[in-house]
Amino acid sequence: MKRFLAALVMLAAGSAAWAETAAPEVTTMETAEFLVSDAEDPPADSALWQPIALPDNWHLSRPGFEGQVWYRLRFDVPQVFIDAKRGHALYSPRNAFMHVRFFLNGNPLAFGRVYGDPLLTETQRPFLLTVPSLMLRAGENHLYIRMSGHAEERHGLSRVSIGLGYLVRRLYYQPRYDYQVTSIAMFGAALLCAGVLALSVWWGRRSDPVLLWFAIVALAWSGAAYLFLWPPDLQQDSVRQLLYFVMEHGYVTPLLVLCLRIGGARAPRLEALLWLAFTLCCAAATLAGVELYSRLLDVAAVMYLFLAATALAWLIHITSKEGQRNSLFLGLALATLIAFSGYDGARWIGYTDFDNLLLTPFAMPFLILALSDTVVLRHLSVVRALARANAELERDVAEKMREVEWTYSQMQTALREQAVLRERQRIMTDMHDGLGSGLIGLLSLVRSRGADLAQVERRLDDLLTDLRAIVDSFQPMEGDLGVVLGNVRYRMSGAIERSGVNLAWLVEQLPPIEYLTPDMVLSIQRIVLEALANALRHAAASNITVSAKYIAERGAIRITIADDGVGFAPERAERGHGLRNMRGRATKIGIPIEIDSSPGGGTRVTLELGVGKDVSPGERAGLAS
Repeated sequence: MKRFLAALVMLAAGSAAWAETAAPEVTTMETAEFLVSDAEDPPADSALWQPIALPDNWHLSRPGFEGQVWYRLRFDVPQVFIDAKRGHALYSPRNAFMHVRFFLNGNPLAFGRVYGDPLLTETQRPFLLTVPSLMLRAGENHLYIRMSGHAEERHGLSRVSIGLGYLVRRLYYQPRYDYQVTSIAMFGAALLCAGVLALSVWWGRRSDPVLLWFAIVALAWSGAAYLFLWPPDLQQDSVRQLLYFVMEHGYVTPLLVLCLRIGGARAPRLEALLWLAFTLCCAAATLAGVELYSRLLDVAAVMYLFLAATALAWLIHITSKEGQRNSLFLGLALATLIAFSGYDGARWIGYTDFDNLLLTPFAMPFLILALSDTVVLRHLSVVRALARANAELERDVAEKMREVEWTYSQMQTALREQAVLRERQRIMTDMHDGLGSGLIGLLSLVRSRGADLAQVERRLDDLLTDLRAIVDSFQPMEGDLGVVLGNVRYRMSGAIERSGVNLAWLVEQLPPIEYLTPDMVLSIQRIVLEALANALRHAAASNITVSAKYIAERGAIRITIADDGVGFAPERAERGHGLRNMRGRATKIGIPIEIDSSPGGGTRVTLELGVGKDVSPGERAGLAS
């Protein structure tokens, strides 16, 4: 670790010296002459020029200074380069100024706006300016630099190198640009991709806020990196200071929240306090003057470095206790952040070379990548835990399903047993109320010695018919009402033939009735049998018609038993048991019944049964209304 940090520091401090040794055709000027002046053109040689060493950090050489100064640098150009008309280039490793203009031998050098006015920025982008060969002269040349800035913003002049264009670009400008711009841009692109990927994964699940906060941190740092490398040209100091502060510290608060969330700490008040502190600092950056703003940057840098180091140390402690392998990676990232931030802080104060590389941008991507390793491991552990929970849930659900199926089978068995018991009870009731009562009445008639054989035979025939109806009701009908009526015709065929009555059987093809039960079958049979028996015994009818047809508009089957007998007055007949029995049986099974008769006009009994599967007894009763 120590060797790694030492190598980086040596790289930052010795890049210019290495380039000078490697290219003697390039002159690096480490001394200059200095003059405070508001002149638009280079001051005369008789002005009070003062010698000064480069780099010139105004924070150290002129504390509190704000304004415009002139630098004069001297360098020699060999005659051979002038004869060959070899183009030169002017290079400076750091463009730390507000406004700058170059003059060579009293003539202004063209200055493109590609750099803009960097104003308050610590990007340390290298500066390269093409010098036409025609503006050079053999021997001593004078380079004048007009610069404006503010000491509190660490403005000043870096070392200046001039030489053959291709050598300056290849040995000075390009390595510095790769170190300070290209690498940071690549880090920003990598973190931009990582942030978008984390955001898309979080958007697909929206269950793990750690992924969301990691995406915010990565996207915030990548956005800040690109703004640092290519800062906008802003004219208002308040907007410029606010943007710089957001770029410098905007990602730190989400980083602290991310550390808390990774460690499993839910501290809404602490998070709100962190956001409040950041908001207040942004407001102060907008309203502060240059000197106060510089102090604010110093305080904010120390505060956020302390908070980040504390949060990361706590997170390393948590991950090491949980036995996670990435705690060493996090520890290395934390040490790198502290070392690089300390080095850049020393450079800001003036303890290290003004032209050295800015190292903190190299530490932050390393830290965020270390956190990404922690986030990925945490996410994988959450996914594995969720998979285990799903497996356990599936086992529990399967076990509960088996319990439910066993309970359902037990319930079905109990329901079947209850149905059997109810059916037995019904059969016993039918046997007791029907056959039992009839046999008791017949026995009483026989014992009274007042009954003739024909009367006993008729009573026995009625009881036998009722017994057969009970037996028929248990036959599988599959909801076919035609079979039910066919059994009635079969049972009554002998009595109809003996009576000499003409029977018209008009039963059509009928749709099935899904809700037809044995109890309903028996009741329908008894109603039809009672109607036929009344027509044969009491009506003195010549013709009996039994019809059954499906009425589509009502969704019902209508059964009619009609005769052309003597009829009766309904108010008188209601006092008998036969009609009351028919109405009672119809009411019991929930179907409507109509009995129409008049003296001399015959009798008509009508039943109506709904065909629908979900027709309730109440709805069936309302079909005839």
